[in-house]
Amino acid sequence: MASNRQRLGLSAADFGLLVGTTGQSIYAWEQGRATPRPKNLAAIAALRGMGKREVAARLEELKASE
Repeated sequence: MASNRQRLGLSAADFGLLVGTTGQSIYAWEQGRATPRPKNLAAIAALRGMGKREVAARLEELKASE
C-alpha cells in the first residue's frame, strides 16, 4: 500500500480521504498494526488502476465537498 501511495505522490491523510479513513489508519495498515475493512479494500483497489491526474482530480472533488 505504501508503494502505491508513494507512486501517486499522496500523503497518508490524502490517501485516507480517498479511501474513506484517516491518515493514522493508513499508517497503521502500512505498518501491519491493523487491516483495512472490506469497504476500504474496494477503494484501495480502485486507486491502483488510476493515474496521478485522475487521483488529483478526485481528491480536489472530495476536498471541495468538505
